[in-house]
Amino acid sequence: MVNILLSDFSINNDGAYEDLKEYFKPLNKIVVLPFANWEYLQDEKHFRELFDYNNGREFNDIANKLHMYGVEKEDISVISPKDSVEFILEKIKRADIVLLTGGDPNQIAMYMPFEVWEALDDVEIIVGVSAGSMIQCAIYYMYRDYQDDTVPLVKRDSY
Repeated sequence: MVNILLSDFSINNDGAYEDLKEYFKPLNKIVVLPFANWEYLQDEKHFRELFDYNNGREFNDIANKLHMYGVEKEDISVISPKDSVEFILEKIKRADIVLLTGGDPNQIAMYMPFEVWEALDDVEIIVGVSAGSMIQCAIYYMYRDYQDDTVPLVKRDSY
C-alpha cells in the first residue's frame, strides 16, 4: 500500500508531476470519498454544488488536475450520502486509487462506516488531502492557526 499525504491538492505543476506520475496514470479508476465534509454534503444541493459530474466545483477541480496525468473525467467517481455501504465497498474494490478529501478529520472518523475503513486496507494507493492525510496517521495534532472562530466545518478547540 502507498499512502500519499498532501497538505493541499496542488498536484498540477511540474514538480508535483515528477513526484506523482508513477502513481496517477491514464486509465486509473479513482473514487473520491468526501467524508471530511459529510455533514455539509447531507443537503443534496450542497453535494451537487461541489461534486456534480458536470458542474461541481470540487469535482471539476479534481478532474482538471488529474487530467495532467492522463486520468479522464469519466474514470473519477464520487460517493454520495445516498450511496449504500455495499455500493461504496464495490467502488473501492474496483478503484486503483482512493482519494480522501480535505475538510474536518473528525467528520471522517465519525461518518466513514467501519466496513469502509476495513476495505481501505486492500487499496493499493490512498491519497489524502489535508484532513484526508491526517486521518491516515495513528495520531495527529491540528493547531488552530486562524483568527476567525466562525470558520465552517471546524469544531472549536476539538484538536
